[in-house]
Formats: sequence, structure tokens, C-alpha cells
Amino acid sequence: MLRNRIFNSASSALGHLQLLYRLRWLALLGQLITIATTSLWLDIRLPLLPLLGIVAAHFLFNLATCWQIRRIRSRRTTLGSLQLPAQIVADIAVLTLLLYFAGGAANPFVSLYLLPISIAAAILPAGAVIGLLLLTLLCYSGLMLWHVPLPHIHAFGHDQFWGHQIGMWLTFVIAAAVMVWFLLQAATMIRQRDQQLRQAREKALRNEHILSLATLSASTAHELGTPLATLTLLADELRHDPALPAAMLADLQLMQEQIARMKRLLGELSGRASAQQQEQVGLRQWLERLVDEWRLLRPAAQLQLRANIVDSVTVASHGGLEKALQNLLNNAADVSPAAVELAAGIDGDWIELHVLDRGPGVAPEVAELAGGVPVSTKAEGLGIGLLLTHATIEQLGGEVALFDRPGGGADIRVRLPRQQMEMTT
Repeated sequence: MLRNRIFNSASSALGHLQLLYRLRWLALLGQLITIATTSLWLDIRLPLLPLLGIVAAHFLFNLATCWQIRRIRSRRTTLGSLQLPAQIVADIAVLTLLLYFAGGAANPFVSLYLLPISIAAAILPAGAVIGLLLLTLLCYSGLMLWHVPLPHIHAFGHDQFWGHQIGMWLTFVIAAAVMVWFLLQAATMIRQRDQQLRQAREKALRNEHILSLATLSASTAHELGTPLATLTLLADELRHDPALPAAMLADLQLMQEQIARMKRLLGELSGRASAQQQEQVGLRQWLERLVDEWRLLRPAAQLQLRANIVDSVTVASHGGLEKALQNLLNNAADVSPAAVELAAGIDGDWIELHVLDRGPGVAPEVAELAGGVPVSTKAEGLGIGLLLTHATIEQLGGEVALFDRPGGGADIRVRLPRQQMEMTT
């Protein structure tokens, strides 16, 4: 059950390959230390040339594994289903060859065969584990018949069994240390997967809300088209009515402007936004235009723009992003008794925007849930503003974060990737 939860995905397979890669470096270090200790301290005449050749081949194999990991990370190749079993087969083969030249099954380190079997049982399907188990049994049995015998160990005198016991103790220490290390790494992967699953569930829930809102918006835009057309005709008839008082002409003009604006907004809502939305403009110019449009919608609100941006930065005008930022400005203006500030700048590879107000600050429940599900602190609010803002900005590869502002108020930070948003001339 644990294996089914954790180890059955492409990302997990790459993580296991990285674990085997790091573990193999420890094995190589242990092999060199063991060969040096038995040859220099215990004065055992081992066939050093084949042993060191096997270690060198193991070293080159791990370098090839490193190259393979980099290719998988860069998505130039994929991790096949047989590559993890092949990695463990290579380790079993190396251990078998080392034991063949160092006493065979009589070598106390023969118990290290348990390590690859245990690791395989944790990360591979049952069929592969059984196959590796049979391979290990075959290798163990073969070492009982064919091997290079160990010479007499002079360091232990006549009590050769004492030397065997020391070897068994070292085997236990190595096996226990490796298993503890591997299980700790596996536990870390479990926590990371659980976190990814939680984020995926939250994103799916948010997308479900957005889809329902999109469906409702399209339906509403279609239904409002008829009454708006009727209002347009009535306004035109009133304008040409000779009995209309002159004092009402200004109000009628305002009514027609508002009807035209509503028709334009419904057109954008239905997906018929103008091609001008994707024009390339300077980042400072784009922000100034955004602020000017917002001031027309909120003439009574005060807004200060601070744009510390080089003039050479340009962006593709994006209607959805503009509406998302205007929504943040509206929320700030609704709660701030003082002027709202829009600060912009460049932070490395990011375009960073800050919407600053002097309102009551960010409530903990809003900071925790904003962007995941509809949440609002207004009595009449629907709670979809931050939800749509998060969705729009994340679609562009950006992120939104809410902070309390020093001295009171809120600081809403929007970060957008320069590579996707800007063009530097």
C-alpha cells in the first residue's frame, strides 16, 4: 500500500533514480576503503587489479547515471520502466564480481545482497522484485561454487573466525546505516508527494469554481444582449424626441455612454476582445494607461503610481491581467481611507507589482484561502475577485501573495516572469 501511494509516478521514479545515484557514491567510497583496509592493514593479498577495475567500471556507470538524470530533468529523454531494475541489476553484478575475487560466499560482506533486494521491494513492482530476488539467489549460489579463495589473514593469527565476526559486524553496520538513510529519504518524498497532492486538489477545486463562473458569465452575457439592445433603441428615440427637456440631454448622453460601455464589456466577456489587447507597449506606459482607466471608473478614489522600471521594458498588453490588477485596486480603494499606491519595479527575472493600502490589513483566513476558493470580507461580496485574480496571474506563470503592511494596511504583491511578460529592446 505504501508503494502504491508513493512510488508509482514519473516524478517518483526520477527521485528513486537520484537516490540510487547518491547511494552508489557511498558504495564506491566503501569499496575503496574496504580494499585499502584489507590490503594495507590486514595484509591480505587480494587481486587488486581486477578489484580496482570493477570499482572503476562502477564509477563510470554512476557517471553515466548522472548524465541520464540531467537528460531526464531537461526533458530530452524519459525514464523507461526497465531503467530502475537495470540500475539495481548493475549493483548486484558489481557486488557479485567483488565477492568472487574476495572469497565468494565465505566473505562476510555477502549479506550485503539484502540491500538491493530491500530497496527493490520499496520502489519496484512485485514482478521486478521477484526477478531480482531470483537473480540474487543465483549469484549467491554461484559464489558458493566458484570464487577466488581468501588467503590466510595474518592479523588474526589462528582465530580466523574472529575476523569473520568483525566482517559480519561491519556488514550489519553498513546495512543498517543504508536502510535508515534510504527510509528517511523515502519519508521526505512521502511528505513532498502529500503536499503536491494537496496543492493539486486545491487547484482542481479552484478550476471547478472558475469553470462554473465562466459558464455563468457566458450565459449572462448572452441574456443581457437583448435588453441592452432595447435600451440602446429607447435612448436613441428619446434623443430625437422634440418634447425632451434640454436639461435631460446631459443625463441621456451619460446613459448612452454607460450602455455603450456595458456592451463593450459584454463583448469582451463573450470572448470578442479587440486585437489591441495583444499589442506591445512599454511597461511604464501600460501601467499609466491601466491607472488612467481605473481612475475613470473610480473618480473619487486616490491612487499614486510609483514605477521604478527601465524604459526599455515592454510587455504584451493582456486584458485579463489588467482586469485582475484593477480588481486588486478596487479592493484596496474600498477599505483604505488614504490614497492607494501601486508600486512597480524589476526584481531579477521578475516584474514585481505592489498594491498598497491603509485599510485593516489582511485577515489570516483570507491570506490562507485567497486564490483557492471564493472568499470575501465584504458583506455584499461574492468572493470571486481574488479567486479570478489568482487564476489569471498563475496562468501567466506569476504568483500573488498577501502581507500586512508596516504601519497598518495590506500589501498585495504580484510577481510576473520577465521572460514571458517583457521584451527588452
